Amino acid sequence: MNDARGRMTAMKTGIAILTVIVCFILVWPGLSDGHKAPMRYQTLITSPFDKEEIAAAERLAMRFKQQKGDFLVVVAQTFEGGYVLYDFRSDGNIVHVRIDASRDAFSNGEILTFDCKSIDMKKFTNGSGEKKTGLFVSRCTGAESFEKEVSVISFP
Repeated sequence: MNDARGRMTAMKTGIAILTVIVCFILVWPGLSDGHKAPMRYQTLITSPFDKEEIAAAERLAMRFKQQKGDFLVVVAQTFEGGYVLYDFRSDGNIVHVRIDASRDAFSNGEILTFDCKSIDMKKFTNGSGEKKTGLFVSRCTGAESFEKEVSVISFP
């Protein structure tokens, strides 16, 4: 009888320890707030863009300034009906940008990739006089290398 009770106690203790370990593994990444902060995944598949997309892009830029990782994919529809994918992956120090026009039949199908040391959201007026908000990158290297600030994607 004592043997059975001892085994039950050992089994309950083992289950409790295993539960604590699993909870620790699941919760620990969310507690990190340093350079190795876990990435949050945001995917936006919409066009035309609205306030939700602008807010997600602003979060990406804000988290980068806080040296926190983040991830954002924007699938934009072109005038002709094709799609261009904008993929932003940040570790808090570098933003990896990938612009994939291979799904747009009316483009050259080019895929551009570059790494940037700066990303920011800014309001600007385009050549037609329309006020827009843009996601700007600068100090970039890769397929396209440039120091100056360049608008990668713009929102109404």
